[in-house]
Amino acid sequence: MVNLNNIFQGIRRLSVIVCCLSFIPVASCHATSKNTYVTYESSGGRFGDQLISYLHAKWISYKYDIPVLYRPFPYSEHLKVDELEEIYRYEDLVRFRLKKRLGKSQALQHLMSPVKNDTLYIIPYFPESLWEHENHGHFNSWPYFAVDWEDKNFRKLLQKFVQPKQPLKLLELPNDIFTVCAHVRRGKDSDGVGMERHYPMKFPPDEFYIEQILSLYEYLGQLPLYVHIFTDDSDSADLLERFESAFRGKSITCATRTSGNHHTLNVLEDFFSLMKFDCIIYSESNFSLCAALIGDHCIKIRPKVCDWRGGKLYIDVAEKIVDKDMLIKRLDELIEIENGNISYE
Repeated sequence: MVNLNNIFQGIRRLSVIVCCLSFIPVASCHATSKNTYVTYESSGGRFGDQLISYLHAKWISYKYDIPVLYRPFPYSEHLKVDELEEIYRYEDLVRFRLKKRLGKSQALQHLMSPVKNDTLYIIPYFPESLWEHENHGHFNSWPYFAVDWEDKNFRKLLQKFVQPKQPLKLLELPNDIFTVCAHVRRGKDSDGVGMERHYPMKFPPDEFYIEQILSLYEYLGQLPLYVHIFTDDSDSADLLERFESAFRGKSITCATRTSGNHHTLNVLEDFFSLMKFDCIIYSESNFSLCAALIGDHCIKIRPKVCDWRGGKLYIDVAEKIVDKDMLIKRLDELIEIENGNISYE
C-alpha cells in the first residue's frame, strides 16, 4: 500500500518550480474614467481562440478599473459573461470620442497612460503562446502584453464571469485518488493538413503526455493516479489502449470518452470538466490553455520547447507549475480518506 504520509513529507522537501500564489494587491492605476471601456477583436476562431481575447481584455479591465464591452462569441450565450458584461454594439461606437487600438510593437503602458475619458480601448487577438510569437509573429500583426495569471483575485474574477449559466453534465471524478486530465488535440476534422508543422505546440505527440504522466507518478511517490484523456480524436479507443499499454504494471487508471468525440461536441462540458482535476496536462491549444489559466489545479504541465528530428516532433522541455500549498492540502485530504476520517457516498 502506498504510504501517503511519506509522500506528503516528501513533497515538502522537494525542490520544484513553484507558482507563488500569495496575493499582492494590484492597485488600480487610475480611477474609473467616464464613458471609458475596453473591448477586443474577434480572432474568427473557435471557442478557445475567442475566449483568450476576452481574458486579455478582462485583465485590462481589472488592472485599470474600466468596464468591458463584451463581444459575443460561440457558446458565450451559455456563460455568465453574457449576463454580467455590457454587450458591444456597433452603433454605440459614436458615443466614444477616441478609439485607441493596441499596436503590434506598442507597450500596454503606453496605450493606457493616461486612461482617457470618452475612449474605447481595443485589444486585437494575440496568442498567449510565446512560441507562436517567436515563430509566427514576424508575419502577423499581433501585439503582446503579459498577464499575471497567478493573481488569485483576478482568477476568482474570471471564474465568476466564465461559468455556465445553467448546470452542465460534467465528469464525475473519484474523490479518493489523485486525478489527472490530458488534453490531446488531433485536429483531424477541424484543422488543415500540416497544421502540426506550423503549430507543433498545439499538437504534442502521445509520448509527451505519457512521459509527463510517468514523471508525475514518480514525483508523487507512485501515488495511484486516475487519468482522463480529453480528445477530438474519433478513434479514442485506440488512443486509450496506447496509454494503458504504457502504464501497465503501475497504479495508473485511464479513461476517455469512447464515442461522440468531435470538435463541435461536448465543448462546454469538456471545458469545465478540465477545471475539476488535480493536475492538468495541456498543449498550447487555446481551449485547454484557457481551462488551465482559469482553473485551480495543484499541478499544471505544458510543453515548453519542441523540435522536429527525422520528421518526428519531440517535446524537449516541459514546464511544470506546482501550487505547493494546494498540493499539500490535497495530499492531506487523501491521507484523511485513507485513514477513514473522510468518507464520500
